[in-house]
Amino acid sequence: MAKRLKDAGFEIIDHRGAREKPLVNWDDFTRPDLTDQEAATLGVSLKADVVVLATSIASPSTNIMGSAMRSFNGVITARVIRADSAEALFNFTRTAVAVKENEVIGGKEALADVGDLAGKALAEQLAAVWQRQAGRPAVVELSIQGTGHLGSYVKFRKALNTISGVEGIQVKEIKPNEATLLVEYKGKAKDLAAALMLQNFKSFGINISEVTDNSLRIELVKG
Repeated sequence: MAKRLKDAGFEIIDHRGAREKPLVNWDDFTRPDLTDQEAATLGVSLKADVVVLATSIASPSTNIMGSAMRSFNGVITARVIRADSAEALFNFTRTAVAVKENEVIGGKEALADVGDLAGKALAEQLAAVWQRQAGRPAVVELSIQGTGHLGSYVKFRKALNTISGVEGIQVKEIKPNEATLLVEYKGKAKDLAAALMLQNFKSFGINISEVTDNSLRIELVKG
């Protein structure tokens, strides 16, 4: 699977090398039955974009030719999730059959063949998902201080709506003198911060004190 993904241009995280570095407390992730959230947490720690959770099995089938040759079934079942959100992207199953005299060699060949098929399918579906999601806006969380001055807050919201790339605004939380907004934005949080800095609010200003990959911390400052 990994070889097929590499051939298609995807980068594979070297988790064996990562185990030698103190990036992750591996004691929390040695079980074979990780939840999607646990797998996503591990993926983020290793700086992965997606995580593939898969099981593979080889077993002899009932088909026998003569007294020696028999067939072996290889099956891979996988689910693919985003590391940043644990969102399920897709599931798939692939099967392959190998015919050998030796049971060990037959099982290994069946797994190799089904791994090759699964890798091709995975590369194709990942490329399709990435293409679909490339046009989706990201959600940037804005933590805004100083909203007690209602006029400034209203003007800020109106200006935010006019910024190119902003496709929607939802209120997540409102507290005294503080509000949290979820902004659907086609771009990165730093780009939204730059666009806000170009706004002329006239009666007040803004202080952007923190910019992360998906959030901004903003203070409305009286002019």
